[in-house]
Amino acid sequence: MGITFPRFGTSHVAIGNLLKWMGHDVIKPPDITEKTISLGTKNSPELACFPLKITTGSFIEALDSGADSILMAGGVGPCRFGYYGYLQKGALTQMGYKFDSFIIEPPSRHPKQAYHTIKSLKKKTPWHTVMKYVYIVLTKQKYIDKMHKLVLETAPKEVGEIKSFKLFNEFVQKVEPVREVKSLKEIYQHYADKLYKFQKVTPKVKIKLLGEIYLVCEPAANLYIEKKLAALGVEVQRTIYLGEWFDGHVVKDIIPILKEKETEKTAKSYLSQMVGGHGQETVAQTVQASQQGFDGVIQVYPFTCTPEILAQGIITKVSKDKKIPVLTLSMDEHSAQAGIDTRLEAFVDLIYQKKLQNERGEALWVMGS
Repeated sequence: MGITFPRFGTSHVAIGNLLKWMGHDVIKPPDITEKTISLGTKNSPELACFPLKITTGSFIEALDSGADSILMAGGVGPCRFGYYGYLQKGALTQMGYKFDSFIIEPPSRHPKQAYHTIKSLKKKTPWHTVMKYVYIVLTKQKYIDKMHKLVLETAPKEVGEIKSFKLFNEFVQKVEPVREVKSLKEIYQHYADKLYKFQKVTPKVKIKLLGEIYLVCEPAANLYIEKKLAALGVEVQRTIYLGEWFDGHVVKDIIPILKEKETEKTAKSYLSQMVGGHGQETVAQTVQASQQGFDGVIQVYPFTCTPEILAQGIITKVSKDKKIPVLTLSMDEHSAQAGIDTRLEAFVDLIYQKKLQNERGEALWVMGS
C-alpha cells in the first residue's frame, strides 16, 4: 500500500524523496512502456491529450502494484492539464479502483486548497522540516537538470558509442538517496569530470528543442528524440527543465515581484498574450533561437494540444522572418519511431547542408507536423 504520482522525466526522484521523507510508502510509477500507453489510451477519451493517456496508464499500473493513493497536480488557464486529475479520478473509480486522490492546485491561485492538500500529505512532519525537505529535493532536481544539460552538450561530441546517457542514468541513481546538499555537489562534480573526458569532436549543428512541457521532458513520450539527435551529431538545448519550471511557475507566481517578463517581451510582436500551456513560450523561444545562433528549432507537442497548435502557426511566420529552420512534431499513441526518425534525419541533413553552403535565401524552412 502506498502513494504514487505521474511519471514525468526525472521528477520521480524529487517527488519520491519528499513523500518518503514525510512518512509515506512510495510506489514509484513504472517506466513508460507500450503497455502503459495502451492501458491509458484504452481508458481515456479518444481525443484526450497524449500526456493524459500516458499518466492514466501509469496510474493503472501503479494501482495494480498496490498503490492506494494518487498525487496529481492541478492547473488553471486554457490548457486542459488542470482537468487531468479530476478526469482520471472519475475514470479510475469507474474502473473499480479505490484510492485517495490528492490534487495540488497552483498555490498562487488556490492557496487554501493547496495548503490543505499539502497539510494532509505532510502527515506529522513539522512545516519547517517540510520546507527543509523541499529545499533539498529542489536542489537535487536542479543538479539532475544541470547534469542533463551537460549530457546534451557532450553526447554529440563523442566518438563511437555514446556513453553520456548511460552515465546520466548512473548519476541519477547515485543522487537519489542523498539527503545532504554538499554531497550532491560532490557527486555532480565527479560525474561532470567524467563527461568532459568524452568530448572529442565538434557537433554538426545546434538545435533548440521546445514545445509542450511533458513531451519535452519525458523521453518515452517524445520517442527518445534527444538520443536520436545526439547520434546524428546534433547538440540539443532543451528549453524546459523541471527545477527551473518550479522556480518560474510556482515560486515566482506566489511572489509576483520576482516574475520575469522576458517571454512576454520577446513574443510580443507575434503573440501578445498568454494562450495557455507553453504556447507563448514556444513563440518567444523560437525568436530567441534565431538571435542566439541556433541552426534550427524542433517543436514537440501532443496531438490536439490547442496552445501549441496555435504557436505552430505563429512560428511558421517567425521561421520565415528570422530565416531559421523549424520542424514541428505532433505526437500521440499512433506515432511510430521509424517515422519520427526519418523526419529527424531529413531535417538535420537539410539544415546541415544549409549551414555548409551558408545560403541566405527566402525559402520557408518549415516542415509541418
